[in-house]
Amino acid sequence: MGWRSKNQPLWILSIYVNRRMKYRDFAYLFSLHKLFTYLGIFIRVVNDMRLAEEEAILAHLPKKGKEKRIKKSIWVTWVAKLMAGESLCSWSAWFKTHYSNYEKVPSKCEFIRYRLDHSRMINELRKERLARSEKVFVEEANRFSLEIKPNLTLDGKPDLIALAEDKATVYECKSAAEKDSYQIQLMIYLYSLPRCFDRYKSLKLGGCLLYCPGTRIEIPQSMADESFADHLNYWLEILGSDIPPAKAPSENECLFCNITKSDCPERVEKF
Repeated sequence: MGWRSKNQPLWILSIYVNRRMKYRDFAYLFSLHKLFTYLGIFIRVVNDMRLAEEEAILAHLPKKGKEKRIKKSIWVTWVAKLMAGESLCSWSAWFKTHYSNYEKVPSKCEFIRYRLDHSRMINELRKERLARSEKVFVEEANRFSLEIKPNLTLDGKPDLIALAEDKATVYECKSAAEKDSYQIQLMIYLYSLPRCFDRYKSLKLGGCLLYCPGTRIEIPQSMADESFADHLNYWLEILGSDIPPAKAPSENECLFCNITKSDCPERVEKF
């Protein structure tokens, strides 16, 4: 006789106990599933309530708008266009000098295309100068802030500066058509850099303006003389003044201005 015949009562009891344990385990697992399901629903409800509360609070907060600068900043390109007569609305540059976080007109597709070409030109130039064993500084490494007077600075960022022995060349890359303001921009760099960085005071400094596909215009430091500095300071004084200059809105002026009608109701827009 086998084990089951000899111990039939125990065998039957073991089957009964095992089945009861299985049922109990299943009931336990089912209870856990229900618990986690309800817990997940509760967490989602709490998160939805929290998000709704945060949105309600943000809806009643004042929206961040333009802010008057404590430290006024004039960007080189703004003043270069005024000096070249390519921009006649000095109010636009004055406004950007005195205010930040203002609403801006969205960038146009043409500007995006310019940025693509510009970035590629700088990278190709960088490889060219490194191949000649020159020490190269690109964009952010060249950023300067020249103090004009307390709480007023002239700020710029030359595309590339290459150092070779006792000479430093400031390069500016342009993928657009030739403009006088580009040369003036480079002249402002030649004027400002020795006044901001000691390393350029003892070096022979020169400028080079690059146009796509390969035109190069050399700009000697001698062009950034006292006469040039007088013209530069004339416009810096206007832009740094607390009194805004007169506006000069026109279809062409406003086409390249990123200040919206909310800050300049006189803006002329082409439809």
